[in-house]
Amino acid sequence: MSYKFLDHATDAFIEVTAKDLKEAFLVTANAVINLTLDQDKVKEREHREIIAQGKDLRYLLFSWLEEVTFVLITEG
Repeated sequence: MSYKFLDHATDAFIEVTAKDLKEAFLVTANAVINLTLDQDKVKEREHREIIAQGKDLRYLLFSWLEEVTFVLITEG
């Protein structure tokens, strides 16, 4: 399981490698969070269950990442 940021002039492109779909979602969320903050400098306070819906896997991923970002912004 890993990710890397790909070069792009205006957007953040992330390439994710994972063994299954669940891990892919978790790795992608970690990459998005690392765009915002340095996880090495933040203590884990709690685990959260984030629920999202989408008409297909692509929309599900986008919806889920929006929820992750919302929690990150509103609750730090």
